[in-house]
Amino acid sequence: MVRQKIDKILSNNPKSFGQLSRLIRRSNELSDWTAHLRSILPEALQSECSVSDLSQDTITISCDTASTGTRLRFMVPEVLGKLAVLSDFSSIEKIKIIVRRR
Repeated sequence: MVRQKIDKILSNNPKSFGQLSRLIRRSNELSDWTAHLRSILPEALQSECSVSDLSQDTITISCDTASTGTRLRFMVPEVLGKLAVLSDFSSIEKIKIIVRRR
């Protein structure tokens, strides 16, 4: 992926509108996926987990703390089963859990 400065992406150049729309679309996808994920997690984990990537057969979940990540790792089989019934996640076979840096 080519990295560009934000002022170039946000400029009035018609070529940059495609880049901006891709960024907005990806942001919306991540928000939607995170909402779906949170709907199947226990209440204690919902606000501490979000989807940071979804590719082929793997979903990457970002956690606020290592303890949340550990709790989620113990729940992977259960979470995979619940994700399988949702159309956006039907091809997911693996969960990658990362802890956000602060």
